[in-house]
Amino acid sequence: MALPEDPLDRLRNLRRLGYALPSDLAMIVEELIRLRSEVEKIKRALDKHGIKVD
Repeated sequence: MALPEDPLDRLRNLRRLGYALPSDLAMIVEELIRLRSEVEKIKRALDKHGIKVD
């Protein structure tokens, strides 16, 4: 018996939500690009202080 927080159950439930609109996908992609930029800034700042991050 799977628990409600089981990752496979969550993925199955996501498929039942339906389709995503192109405008939603564009917003998600823009947010991912922005977040990746922030991660790169953090990595550079850490590297400046001698902390190596992969």
